[in-house]
Amino acid sequence: MRRIIECFIVNSSSRRFRIVSLFVFIEFCFILLIIRFFIIQYVKAADYRQRANKQFQIILKSKIKRGTIYSRNMNELAINRDTLSVWADPSVIKHPQNIAAALAPSFGCTPEKLLTLLNQKNRKFVWLKRKLDYSILRQIHQRLDITKIYGIGILVEEKRFYPKGKLASHVIGCVNFDNEGVDGIEKLYNSHMTSYYYEETQPLSKDGKNRLIRPVGLNDNGMPHYNRGIILTIDEFIQDITEEELANACEKYSAKSGTVIVMNPKTGEVIALANYPSYDLNLYSKTDEICKRNRAIWAMYEPGSVFKIVTISAALEEGVVNPSDTIYCELGEYSIFGRTIHDDTPYGWLTVSEIIEKSSNIGVTKIANRLGKEAFEKYIRAFGFGKKTNIDLPYEAKGNIRALNRWGKHVMIYAPWGQGISVTSLQMLSAMNVIANNGLLMKPYIVKEIVDDKGKVIETIVPKAERRVISAKTAQTVTQMLVSVVESGTGKMAQVKGYQVAGKTGTAQKAGKGGYSDKYIGSFVGFLPADNPGLSIIVVIDEPQGEYHGGKVAAPIFKAIAEKAMYLVEAHKIALGERNSE
Repeated sequence: MRRIIECFIVNSSSRRFRIVSLFVFIEFCFILLIIRFFIIQYVKAADYRQRANKQFQIILKSKIKRGTIYSRNMNELAINRDTLSVWADPSVIKHPQNIAAALAPSFGCTPEKLLTLLNQKNRKFVWLKRKLDYSILRQIHQRLDITKIYGIGILVEEKRFYPKGKLASHVIGCVNFDNEGVDGIEKLYNSHMTSYYYEETQPLSKDGKNRLIRPVGLNDNGMPHYNRGIILTIDEFIQDITEEELANACEKYSAKSGTVIVMNPKTGEVIALANYPSYDLNLYSKTDEICKRNRAIWAMYEPGSVFKIVTISAALEEGVVNPSDTIYCELGEYSIFGRTIHDDTPYGWLTVSEIIEKSSNIGVTKIANRLGKEAFEKYIRAFGFGKKTNIDLPYEAKGNIRALNRWGKHVMIYAPWGQGISVTSLQMLSAMNVIANNGLLMKPYIVKEIVDDKGKVIETIVPKAERRVISAKTAQTVTQMLVSVVESGTGKMAQVKGYQVAGKTGTAQKAGKGGYSDKYIGSFVGFLPADNPGLSIIVVIDEPQGEYHGGKVAAPIFKAIAEKAMYLVEAHKIALGERNSE
């Protein structure tokens, strides 16, 4: 009995211990649960919330294509096309010789070249051919179905295409194989137009049967297809006329090269810009480098007599001469500072207006020396020579006016009529625009607007006046002198029926080794109508054969372009009108 009681007591103690232990364990678990809840609710709440949200979100991806380039007429000048690129994983390719033999004819290469790529067993990826037209893929499938070959794949890539071919090639520029701009607008505005991959996170919802409910914006309507587009100031119709007339003239005179720029002198807009030789933008990689150069802003040359507009404007502005003043032109031969200069025709007494009309080197030199070197240099710089115009095109040259400091007093013999200093065609036309625009120098520009992928304008480039160079009175006086040049002077062949033209001819002897050569640059620069200028044009022909005087070679090109361009302007308001909103 006693043993039974002792066993009962021991068992009771053991049961109580187990019960207490159980309650302690439960309380401990409850405390852990509270701690866990605290961690979930407060310590890691943000992390868990983020992880939960990710389960109810979807990432939308889209390829944003390179932006389009338009003319001011809103016609496409640079667009994109989808192409096919073929790649391979050489490490898993079987029968590379058969594959190379089958693909080589369509890829336009030798089987050996493809075999070299396919035999690189240590590589996982090589391009076999990039940016093929879809028609080429069909040719390939007639020989070999590459979609069924393990280790060969096809990717869709965009390729830049220029529907107008040669039109405005030096303005538009081009892209490389990776769609990065390398010249022209394509280069300067590359960051605006470049292609990239676009990602957007959207909320994800499911119905009671666990089916995805398509969120708002998942379709293409809310996602851009293209990057920003560029609208140029270029009028494609006037551009076409300009290119055609320039090419015809250069071929007629077997010229080395040529340039024509058409502008709106009041705003600085470039309406057309053409160079000869030119090239097809779609054949950029197959074109000689000399054809790709934008001579209008890159090539420097001594301007010759067209530069006299700077000298005479400065002299009139400073009051050292009046249009009716007479100056003796030494019957065609004049010695100064130990040098002798000549006129093509011997003249005696000429008024200042007649000196410009007949383009007397001697008369202009005498006027410049009345002005003085310091004032002369001041106006050269004020007209914009010796520095870039900062037009929105790459690779612009700033010209060369170092002779002003290097030649000493002799610079006042030659520079007044355009020898010893170098300019670009754009600089020379901008200087003429000062006369056309009542003394204001306008900044030239070639991009009119930037638009989004829906065509909505997001930035408009506005005309910018750099500075006043001469007074409106002086500009109007010079204009009348330049009208006389065209009506009865060296520029008669630039006359346009129905319009009064103001302009200046130039015939510059090209510098060579040890002096000046027997090669010339003929040029003409002018604007019309003279009383209310709508267009200004410069024509520069480099090394014409046979006839080389600017009045005979360049002035007729001015006339041909101006006649057709003004018809378009007046009849259809193409070049100077507002952008068509349709």
